[in-house]
Amino acid sequence: MLTRVLLKYTDDELHRRFLQSRQDFYRKALPLITVLVFALAIALEVINRGLHKGTEALAAATSAVNWLSFIIFLALSFLIRRWAWPAKAVCPLLTIIVYYYFAFVDYQNSPAVLYFT
Repeated sequence: MLTRVLLKYTDDELHRRFLQSRQDFYRKALPLITVLVFALAIALEVINRGLHKGTEALAAATSAVNWLSFIIFLALSFLIRRWAWPAKAVCPLLTIIVYYYFAFVDYQNSPAVLYFT
């Protein structure tokens, strides 16, 4: 994310090489991220639907966030093979998912939670 601010290329060839290396990295990393998000979604569904029958169920919003993030990362995994622009969306999307879990799922009505999120 900081490459737009910290890396200013004057040589077009160096800039093209950087973009190609970033695309190559995310071409390898996005399928792994997608599998991990899928594993998170499956694990939470199994734990909350299978093990906790009759107790507090998984919120519909949390389930929707998990599956929507899986679909988005799956789409990005296919798009990165052709274009470099999906790499710009990976860090913000991961930040949004983590923020959702810290701010909304793990919310305990304490001032410390509100202060740090």
